[in-house]
Amino acid sequence: MNKEHISPKESREAEDVKEHATDQDPQAEGTMVEEETTQLEEEVEVEEAPRSELEQELENRLLRLHAEFDNYRKRTARERLEQATIAQAALVTSLLPVLDNFERALASLPQQEDNSWAQGVQLVYKQLLDVLRQQGLERIDCQRPFDPNIHEAVMRETCGEEVAEGTILQELQPGYLFQGRLLRPSMVKVATHG
Repeated sequence: MNKEHISPKESREAEDVKEHATDQDPQAEGTMVEEETTQLEEEVEVEEAPRSELEQELENRLLRLHAEFDNYRKRTARERLEQATIAQAALVTSLLPVLDNFERALASLPQQEDNSWAQGVQLVYKQLLDVLRQQGLERIDCQRPFDPNIHEAVMRETCGEEVAEGTILQELQPGYLFQGRLLRPSMVKVATHG
């Protein structure tokens, strides 16, 4: 390959000829402007393509950040709700001995009709129980067969065939659920076959 070497002097002369030609020929000048415009437009298109890819990437990042923030907000709200439920359950658990003592007191109250303080104790017990029920406390039913998930068998009694095995004979201490979760199992006496 032979490369032609153009000296700086020849290069200047070629530019002078080009400028002189465009000065004399307006059509040549228009063609050169069109060529330069076309070249600039191509360069702008090439530059716009990466910019639109960059904009797309930024938009994708923004959408991901928005989704992550939304997930964070939902997760923290759920965690706050769980913490509030745990705090409520702890409070209700500490009130269960008070309920037990009220029930013992009610069982030993005299049955006189004109005893106003006995009626007052019953009303206070009922009011406390209503407030706790509104918060989600519910007593475990001991009229159904023994369920080890919600009942705790602390005593067994041998019974005849007339009583089915696993039947709850007596509730020794009431159990409670709080918002569907076991708070305290019922302590019961269960029937068994020898």
